[in-house]
Amino acid sequence: MAVAVACLLGLAVTTGVLIWSKRRATPLVASGFAVLLGSAAGGLALWALGGATTLVMIVLPGALALGLVEAVLAARSVHWLLRLVVQGVLILGVLVVEWRRGDLFASAAAMAAVIGVLGFNVIVFGVGAAQLSDAPRVPALLGLLGSAYLVLVALGLPNPGLGGLALLVAAVTVPLVVLTPPASGFDRALGPMLGGLGLALAFLAWLGNASPAMVIAPVLPVVVDVIYTLIVRLSTRESRSALSGHGWWKAIDAWASPGDDLVAQRAYASSKSVGLVWFGVVTVVVVALSLATWWVGVPWLVALLLLLVPALGWLVLQAPWFSASQRNLLVGLGLVTAVGLLGSVLAWRQDGRLAMLILPLSLAAVVWATALLVNRNTLLPAKATA
Repeated sequence: MAVAVACLLGLAVTTGVLIWSKRRATPLVASGFAVLLGSAAGGLALWALGGATTLVMIVLPGALALGLVEAVLAARSVHWLLRLVVQGVLILGVLVVEWRRGDLFASAAAMAAVIGVLGFNVIVFGVGAAQLSDAPRVPALLGLLGSAYLVLVALGLPNPGLGGLALLVAAVTVPLVVLTPPASGFDRALGPMLGGLGLALAFLAWLGNASPAMVIAPVLPVVVDVIYTLIVRLSTRESRSALSGHGWWKAIDAWASPGDDLVAQRAYASSKSVGLVWFGVVTVVVVALSLATWWVGVPWLVALLLLLVPALGWLVLQAPWFSASQRNLLVGLGLVTAVGLLGSVLAWRQDGRLAMLILPLSLAAVVWATALLVNRNTLLPAKATA
């Protein structure tokens, strides 16, 4: 009952703020602000009605504070490295509280703080990129998928707070799918708020014995895309020249800021429907594989490598650099195959089941077959097929 009331209140508040912002004489971009107020209202309802665990009442305010502080600092153009320090202090502060309660060891808290900062920034980067691509519904849809996935995970974990919070996050995310902001409106608060809530859900799932592979599954394609893009920004002469024009201090900030160069962004720019289908399919495949490997008891490191095969395959098939030449495409497919081989070796050593031994290489074979279908001219040039 408490969760239902909290979800309805969060949905109503978020919807109300979005409607108010659109009906003003000068429409406002207030998606992040709406998520903040909706989540706060739902959290207060959970607390008042006794439907929130102590852990939820620790991580939810921390997540909202993290998102709010990051949004304010970004709006005031505070440098990314300085914002990293503030993020680390806030995240570590929440984890220290959990450490003092005896919920985790100090070493685990330190590791979780580092991973939390990285994960938070990946989500902020991805949401910002989606807004710059005029695709505001994509982060909301991904948030809904992740919330639904974690509701299923919560049903199998001894953590009653995870399911309730996941439903609340889904409730405040639904209005973002229906009520989009004004065209070309960039909301600096949206990424931090979604990042903070995503981090809270991941932390709850992890403390409830979810593996790292399960926690990262809904955003793994985004993680792969962001890492690849940041590497490309440092490895290509054109990107380095553009960054060096700012001076080294500003160049670091520009390097970590979203632009128009994510693989998903470029695919979306070429064809909105095709780009969304590719990204949606790989995300659903990764999430489905995560659930399947969890249900059959696959060791988490093996599961992570299994999830990486389709995520890397999508990157190789969509990134312009890989499709530019046969050599580049073979390099990418070789990387996918290597990850599949490593997954098979680990499955043989840690799991031992024949199906788990075959599955990583089978996924790599699917990527190769897809490459033959969509990049046949690059992979098999006319001279080679004559």
